[in-house]
Amino acid sequence: MPEEPIVVPGSAPGARCPGGTVGELAVGIVRRDLAALLDHEPGARAGADPEELHDMRVATRRLRVALTVFSGALPGRAGRLGAELDWLGNVLGTVRDLDVQLGCVLRWQRDLPVADGAALAELAALLVAERSEARRQLLVALASDRYLALVHGLSMLVDPGRARQVPGGQVPALLAVPDRVDAAHRRVLRAAARARRRGSPRDFHRLRIRCKKLRYTVELVADLYPKTAPAAAARVARVQDRLGAVQDAVVLYDRLRAIAATSGPVLSPRALFVMGTLAERTRQQAGRRLRRLPDRLGGLDGSAWKRLRSDMRRLAPPPGPGGLRAVRRGERRRA
Repeated sequence: MPEEPIVVPGSAPGARCPGGTVGELAVGIVRRDLAALLDHEPGARAGADPEELHDMRVATRRLRVALTVFSGALPGRAGRLGAELDWLGNVLGTVRDLDVQLGCVLRWQRDLPVADGAALAELAALLVAERSEARRQLLVALASDRYLALVHGLSMLVDPGRARQVPGGQVPALLAVPDRVDAAHRRVLRAAARARRRGSPRDFHRLRIRCKKLRYTVELVADLYPKTAPAAAARVARVQDRLGAVQDAVVLYDRLRAIAATSGPVLSPRALFVMGTLAERTRQQAGRRLRRLPDRLGGLDGSAWKRLRSDMRRLAPPPGPGGLRAVRRGERRRA
């Protein structure tokens, strides 16, 4: 592996670049979120504060979205690094999911009668053991050559000299970004229409994923539209939270069933009974939230989005020779 400098926390002040090129914007975004990833790595390793691991996972997601949204404006390695970010996100996500599940069980313990709470201690012990193993695998991953190669690769993306050599990165950011935001927004609206029509948990889960990508996309370019982008991102975040509450309940129900099926001989009859009761309560809760979802998707369009679209049109400079169409053709060739 070539010796390349790794971006360290504090070396990336932020994305900004309102009047610069889309390549400069992409480099600033990657630099900022790579610094965030590295900033939260020590806390994720230590494990004392679960939010440190969560924030590191969010940084990997934001980087993954940035590499997708700005694929034509970054050097060629960007596409390959996206798959490695997925790997890191999955390793972090396994620990995060167990943190959330364990927190839920501990809250149940506090709210249940003493006998039922004691029975749930058996379930908590199982989750603690799984979390310990997941954390062991996380520490192995963070100490691996694969992780080091990922960080080196991301740090090479933010080299201004390399970025200036990418033809698709030379268009003004204010001209290139609206097309990217609109594309992500259209995907969300199509997914929302499908979810309303079918009403299945899978469709709402797909909508949640697209909302997350749209939210990150808008947040990534918020420096270009500081008066309108934060409000649009906040509207998506509220819908995403509602969708997430349903998905969390579905996942928890499936998790309780899986534990009961695979760990039955280890758990006492009392613990299995309490788990069954809580699983049914969780299933009913998910059903109620799912039925309310179609009426709670209004934040995906409306005044906040109209203001953002107006802002993007107002600030966009006139296309240069060849226009934006030539830039899109160049990006498709690179893809």
